[in-house]
Amino acid sequence: MSLLKQCQEKYFQKFSIDFGKTINDLFPIEISDLKEIFWYHLGIGDDPEKHGKRVRPLLTLLCTEGSGGNWESAIPAAIAIELIHNFSLIHDDIEDNGLTRRAKETVWKKWGLAKGINSGDAMFASAFIALDKMNGTIPSEILVEAYKLLSKTCLELTTGQQMDIDFETRENITIADYYRMISGKTAALLSCCTQMGALISGLGLEDQMCYSKFGNEIGIAFQIYDDWLGIWVDPIVTGKSASSDLVE
Repeated sequence: MSLLKQCQEKYFQKFSIDFGKTINDLFPIEISDLKEIFWYHLGIGDDPEKHGKRVRPLLTLLCTEGSGGNWESAIPAAIAIELIHNFSLIHDDIEDNGLTRRAKETVWKKWGLAKGINSGDAMFASAFIALDKMNGTIPSEILVEAYKLLSKTCLELTTGQQMDIDFETRENITIADYYRMISGKTAALLSCCTQMGALISGLGLEDQMCYSKFGNEIGIAFQIYDDWLGIWVDPIVTGKSASSDLVE
């Protein structure tokens, strides 16, 4: 069994249960189709191939335990980060005119543009509600820092996405420009995952920055490979629209 599979089996059963409960708690009265959209896009209860790799929550839980903390205490943070990631995907699909993700229709294509934007906004807001579930299980000062870290990361994420959109109308883009863009668009959130684990474990800022740099390097490599896949690999294999990022 691969190391990744072992990690997924260790962490994901409890994560998946808590993830589904968090979404149900957000929408106790089904007065709109927001809950349906959340479940559909997040792939809760679906085959693993249809809910994404969940690399970000896995990194958060791994780095919490790896830095000496209780990984279960970090599940709300892992859920919050996964919600931020998925909010960004819903809006990214709108911005890139993406028609498929994870081998099914994107949210905006299935429910329309207006509901796509609104559900993405709702998913963004829900992340901070999820994060608050650590209240009472970790020291309050650490929770405050976790809010700050997630908020700062969201700004970096959207700044990187803004650069990505701007690049579509520029004729000359350097490799350095590209690295700056993906450092925000992708690497910032993976950096947040690894630093969040160290923060929840109670490590000091210097050690947290080591974890942050580790996540940043993973994120840069991850996005380079993802862009390569988007052009040269069959969309049936990747499960999403071809060439939607790098070619644009």
